[in-house]
Amino acid sequence: MGILAVATVYYLNGFFQISSAVFLSLFAPWWQYALTLSWIFAFAVWFLIVLIDIKHYVVPNELNAILGILGIIVVGIIWIYNSQLPFFSNSFLGQYAMYLSPSGSVLINHILGALVAGAFFALLSVASRGHGMGFGDVKLALASGLLLGWPDIALMIISSFILGGIFGGYLLITKRLGMKDRVPFAPFFVLGVAVTFFFGKLILGGYFALFGI
Repeated sequence: MGILAVATVYYLNGFFQISSAVFLSLFAPWWQYALTLSWIFAFAVWFLIVLIDIKHYVVPNELNAILGILGIIVVGIIWIYNSQLPFFSNSFLGQYAMYLSPSGSVLINHILGALVAGAFFALLSVASRGHGMGFGDVKLALASGLLLGWPDIALMIISSFILGGIFGGYLLITKRLGMKDRVPFAPFFVLGVAVTFFFGKLILGGYFALFGI
């Protein structure tokens, strides 16, 4: 978490085009500190969810509620101070979010992210009758979708299932896991969040470069 906190500060300083020297001197805009602390706290909550899910196969409602509150704070700050933010800083996908977003509104995109993620995981939970995906994962997706917004949450979902599929396939091939064994999904969910947060723009840049965009 210490490494993750430092990485978050460093990344957000570059993302919002604020020098680390200015940030450390406490002369950066107050919203920069509020957003940075909110994301560090969010990663701490996600990290705790991973540990609990690995050991107990459950995602506590209280932690999902905290993520939801952090989502409201982050969206509120970005919405109010949007005019002071650098261009294309409403999404961790940068300018590539324009190709995938139906709206330029911060509020609409984050609400849409919550609804899409919640609905997708709810469908998986219903389809698997709660065995393949628990309702705690649905709440986790809803809260995380509010934090990340659309289209970031889409990349997060894709990344998490790719990572989970690779790991699960490895365990099946090495016979360390049976078809009926349970595997906690939260670790891959949070890895997908980290991939989107730190590398989303880079990944989309590589993808669109294949098409000359």
